[in-house]
Amino acid sequence: MSSQPSTAAVSPPAPPIQATGRSDADELARIVLRFCGAFNRENLDEAMAYLHEDALYVTPDGKRHQGRAAIRAAFEPQFQGACGRLEFINEDLIVDAARGRAVLRWVCRHDLDVPPRGSLPRRLGVSLLRRALGRGRDWQGLDVFYFDGRQIAEKHTFARTLLPLLRAELQPEPWRGPADLESEARPRKGG
Repeated sequence: MSSQPSTAAVSPPAPPIQATGRSDADELARIVLRFCGAFNRENLDEAMAYLHEDALYVTPDGKRHQGRAAIRAAFEPQFQGACGRLEFINEDLIVDAARGRAVLRWVCRHDLDVPPRGSLPRRLGVSLLRRALGRGRDWQGLDVFYFDGRQIAEKHTFARTLLPLLRAELQPEPWRGPADLESEARPRKGG
């Protein structure tokens, strides 16, 4: 047997966490609550500051938005009041600091009595929702957060209502005519 030291690669230790006077769980809880508070204050810039540059946001209907620019575009209609006023009331927060995860259970108070802003199709859609649902509606949901250090790396939203799905349908998709569909069906050359 050789007494030579092993040449196997050893990963460097993780950098020490800066002492803040709070436990890691308290720090992650504070980040989640401030991030969610930015939604109630309709402060998009503040909310975006908590997200990692390459963050992932998954909506209740499964749409994935990768990176700050894509997430900002997904959040903008909500922050601009395009679907009325939303207020999130936090009910329960569970933090697993050792694994860098948190789950927040909330109730969303959706006030449709606020005049909608945005495009004509969106305003008409909100008017139809108001006719169907009245002045507003509360619905439940939760967010699952994954952290990279002190930044939110992923936010997965789940909702117990059809309302977010209906709102998603109000966003018009680009029109695709027969020529578009035909070109998609044709095999591509060289691939």
